[in-house]
Amino acid sequence: MEQEQPERQQDDSQQAKPGLASRYRKWADRWGPRIAILLFATIFIAIALFNRIFVFIEPGEQGVLYRRIGIPTLSTGGTDLHNAYLEGMNVKMPYNDLVVYNVRAQQVHDEFNVLSSDGLTLKLEVSIRYRPRRDALPLLHVEVGPDYVETVVKPEVQANLRILMGGYTPDEIYTSQGYLIRRTVENAMPELLERHIILDDLLIKSITLPEAVQDSIESKLRQQQAFLEYEFRLQREEKAVSYTH
Repeated sequence: MEQEQPERQQDDSQQAKPGLASRYRKWADRWGPRIAILLFATIFIAIALFNRIFVFIEPGEQGVLYRRIGIPTLSTGGTDLHNAYLEGMNVKMPYNDLVVYNVRAQQVHDEFNVLSSDGLTLKLEVSIRYRPRRDALPLLHVEVGPDYVETVVKPEVQANLRILMGGYTPDEIYTSQGYLIRRTVENAMPELLERHIILDDLLIKSITLPEAVQDSIESKLRQQQAFLEYEFRLQREEKAVSYTH
């Protein structure tokens, strides 16, 4: 009797194992293809939406998130006004947009015409150095948008230069560029700051005057230089005569 009991237990375990294996095979036959299809579909969707889910922000850049759909108790729809997304890898939902801004000091060239006080047309070539305010980037995105250079920076500088130069003659403009730059920066800076943009500097690269006016100004400057040189020679000769006496 003692020998028959272990043999019976061994036979029961051998009968249970085939039953478990058959159940596993049935489960695999039924669900295995579906799991494989689901896995491949998930991988395909992840690859297709990779650039919509993972956004890489480079050094010197920041991002602003726009949520198309708000989730109750978690987030509200629209632009995230409280966070600026920093450089590195950022993860978002594929239906949201993460707009990336360059927050370094940048420089843009611009050419436009202005009128002097006597109605002559002058062509200006300027260089503008600017940068967006890092702490107000979401507000810049909402109130102005990514194209803020064309819609705000250039027009503001142009408007101030036109107003200033409209009060001077061409020869005064030609000889007062430093003063005009300083006044333009002083006037344009508060306006741009209200729109969350910092104006660092402005450079007038060239002023193209009508040819006749430019020739007249250059002739006048040469005459002034010649007159100063003549006065210097007279003073030097007077000093030489006084030393001999």
